[in-house]
Amino acid sequence: MTDRLIRGYGLLREHSPAWRLLNATNGPAILALLKTHLYDNLDERVLRSSVLCERVRADLDKVREDPADYPRPAEEYVDEWVDRRFLMRELKEGDDEERLWLSAASIDAIRFVEGLANPRSTVTESRLSILIQALDRLSVEADRNSTRRLEHLLEERDELDREIEALRRGNVKVISDVEALERVREIIALGTALAEDFSRVEEEHKDIHRKLRENILESSGNLKDVLDQVFHDLNHLQETEAGRSFQAFYRLLTDQSQQFSLERSLDVVRQSEFFRELSLSERTFLKRFVDVLFRQSVNLDKITERFSASLLSLLQSREFKERRRVSELIDETQKLAGRLSSVVGMTKSLNFHIQLTLSDINSVSRLSLADYYPSGAPVPVVRADSPKIDAAELLSSILSDEIDFDSLILDILDVLELLPRCSIGDVLYHHPATEGLGSVVGLMHLAQRCGEMEEATETVSWVGLDETRRSASIDKWYFSRERAHELSL
Repeated sequence: MTDRLIRGYGLLREHSPAWRLLNATNGPAILALLKTHLYDNLDERVLRSSVLCERVRADLDKVREDPADYPRPAEEYVDEWVDRRFLMRELKEGDDEERLWLSAASIDAIRFVEGLANPRSTVTESRLSILIQALDRLSVEADRNSTRRLEHLLEERDELDREIEALRRGNVKVISDVEALERVREIIALGTALAEDFSRVEEEHKDIHRKLRENILESSGNLKDVLDQVFHDLNHLQETEAGRSFQAFYRLLTDQSQQFSLERSLDVVRQSEFFRELSLSERTFLKRFVDVLFRQSVNLDKITERFSASLLSLLQSREFKERRRVSELIDETQKLAGRLSSVVGMTKSLNFHIQLTLSDINSVSRLSLADYYPSGAPVPVVRADSPKIDAAELLSSILSDEIDFDSLILDILDVLELLPRCSIGDVLYHHPATEGLGSVVGLMHLAQRCGEMEEATETVSWVGLDETRRSASIDKWYFSRERAHELSL
């Protein structure tokens, strides 16, 4: 038993990206960079390659104390992380550069290290409560005895009647803030695990899609057999733990009653007194995790759609037909060679000559640049000034989308806990615009009402629903702690 475990762990250490990441020479730096830029911010878990490289370069410049520390360019480090499967990448149709995100292995490594840095207590009341409730629910739903199930439902009804009667008498029992914080952190842990299940099932989907294309192109057998095997793998994927999590949440999205109940519960939690005792990252998670999961589920659905379209395109392409024809010729040649092997020896000289293909190899210096403008140089491009936009008109046109001013005010107050005064750019740095341009305009409206303007401008940026980053130059407004009371929820 022990010897098999040793061999198995040895293979795991050699092939597991998570183990390689934890064992890497610069493992602490890699984990810190990946966690900061692709894990902590739920809204930026997928970044363009150039954006991630620039952020990694800036961080390395800050921590580099000696030229020998991290001597390579940031681009080389990022490429290495992709090769070692710490990062996943994809070039979508129409994009001019790749997008990068954490692999499931990197997420596991980050969570493991986080657990070491911030160990949870071994036993908490909320965890025991979740366990007891889950077991109780399981015992009821798995019980085939109708009498016992009826007794259980009657007990639940009696308990509800007692609670209703107590409320009517004005006896409202509310758990303490300590208990509430304990429970909400257990919920955040479960929600985080669910969000990471999406990353895992998405990665598994893409692996199966890639293997399918390889099998189709390389297979010389019956195409129907190849497709049957891959579609069997896709069906099996739905039965994995990550796949079941995705299906469960997708059913939640299509059930309006459950979705309304979830949103209502989150609103109550966000308005509770203990909510302010949570850390900034915990509050951000509770405010945005439903939207994040929704985007992930829609993205996974789009991956399947793109896969179907690319599969059809592959089967109809000339590349596929040529590869199949070449594969059939190779198989036929191998069969003929097998039959001739018993007749013609390997050392026997054959009176047969093959004309090999030749390639013309020349120096790059012999190439000449093509002139794309034979009629003369093009007219130089002149940079136009940015148009002036009236903030009031922009606000009135966006108000129809119901800007979430409550969340914006909470974001401002969060930053004012760190800084005595902050600009709109400071707020967006700590809390990226979740509503795109709407968040920027909402902050400008609040600044005009409760802030102070300086004779300066600043550049702010946001990511729209089309996942395109845009920026604008705006007047520099400041919020201050002295006027924080003017911000009302």
